[in-house]
Amino acid sequence: MVRESRRSSTNEFEIFHVISGDLWAGAEAQVFQTLANLTTPFKDKIIVILFNDGQLKTKLNASGLKTILIDEKENGPWGIIKKLSQLMKRYDPRIIHVHAYKEHILGQLAIYLSKKSRHVFRTFHGITTIPKNVSILKKLKSVIIHLVEKTFLNHDRINIIAVSKDLERFLTKVFPKAHITQIYNSIRCPIENNDHEIAIRKQFNIGKDTLWIGTLARLAEVKNLPLLIEVAKYLRSRKVNFVISIFGDGPLKQILQEQIDASDLKNHVRLEGFNANILPILRTFDIFTITSFHEGLPMSLLEAMAVGTPVISTNVGGIVEVIVDGESGFLVSNMSPTAFGDKIMLLYENKNIQIDVRNNGKRTIEEKFNIFKNNQLLENLYKKELARSY
Repeated sequence: MVRESRRSSTNEFEIFHVISGDLWAGAEAQVFQTLANLTTPFKDKIIVILFNDGQLKTKLNASGLKTILIDEKENGPWGIIKKLSQLMKRYDPRIIHVHAYKEHILGQLAIYLSKKSRHVFRTFHGITTIPKNVSILKKLKSVIIHLVEKTFLNHDRINIIAVSKDLERFLTKVFPKAHITQIYNSIRCPIENNDHEIAIRKQFNIGKDTLWIGTLARLAEVKNLPLLIEVAKYLRSRKVNFVISIFGDGPLKQILQEQIDASDLKNHVRLEGFNANILPILRTFDIFTITSFHEGLPMSLLEAMAVGTPVISTNVGGIVEVIVDGESGFLVSNMSPTAFGDKIMLLYENKNIQIDVRNNGKRTIEEKFNIFKNNQLLENLYKKELARSY
């Protein structure tokens, strides 16, 4: 079944965005921010094709964008390819913009089936790695899938968008034939509102004098959340009154909870699950943390800085392009719990440093990671491709 959010004439849409939409994570948040804040001429040219009916689809519909659902629970890969190809024939988009390897491979096969060339954009929101604790069969399947996508990517008709300069350097080496453009993840800077703090602390049972440390992450290997548990042990040894809240879901939930229980940290480290209304919570945190092994450019980082919450992060990926260490946040260059914990103690014990980091972080987002400024770069790319013949 294919379900459309609204009916329109079939000849006005020139751009398909294709994304799974099964989760609400960094890539989905960035897709929403980008599309919802495009200028009207481009917003009206876009159809978003999703494979799941989730929060992304709901938010896109509410923002006035046209969406079409090809439910992957009802359609296998071949069914998705056929229906996507039919939509291409019906609407005849000139640009297909995909956001992950699955959407890219299915999209390329649908283009072939539609028997008409189309310009392809592929945004890399980060580098996908194969989890360690999976079967050999799943690892082999993942390797094959990535090799298939690689054959599509290293081509002069592909436009690759990298969300950080670090990612751009990597992709340029791997795909020398592709056209690669670096456009930062960006957000619409939120309006100040501090009236929520008392209510939210009460909701999560966080005392007024408790240091509330938070993170927003998928519970997966790449996020390196066991490091945060080790940081909690260090803070406990320093006699700090603190709570660490981890918001998000994922495959490591049970393992992480077992580590928390084994360390007798259940009063200090909490797995809060997914929360759709995270921005007021981000504002209320005293400190926001990122412990990842690698990142593209996390949306949670930009959101936390935009609302004035001090950030401490491992020094990985594009994060160094956002945070100036000691000015707009703090970077930890190794995976040492003590080094990470010492940065927390520095902020905890120095209110003046907290104020400076808050103000500098907000200014960084407003000046460098503003959605309207960076969307203009994407719109210029679209204009260039729409002006070209197939």
